[in-house]
Amino acid sequence: MLMMGDLLYVDAFAQIGPRLDKHPAEAWRLDQLLAEMSHCSVSGALVSATQSVCCDVMSGNMALSEAIRPHRNLFAIWNVMPHRTGEVPAPADLARKMRRHNVRGPEIG
Repeated sequence: MLMMGDLLYVDAFAQIGPRLDKHPAEAWRLDQLLAEMSHCSVSGALVSATQSVCCDVMSGNMALSEAIRPHRNLFAIWNVMPHRTGEVPAPADLARKMRRHNVRGPEIG
């Protein structure tokens, strides 16, 4: 239970997933993010997936949502693009999919 004066820290932009040109010691796996959050007393995080930026947008978004589903303190940030590219669903379908996966906001990429 939180007491008066207790602070909650939230990471506003965490990323998981491998990416090009990262330092070899850089953490990128979910278990590493959770360990670092615990070490730094961070209570929650908004998380995006590097896969949705460098590979396929929707498969990266879906993999992210599945990976963080068991963690009530992690919140997905989905990357989206204009639906006319054919890489994401039309707006109404995207909104339904986001609600189904408890995504509260997209990152416009």
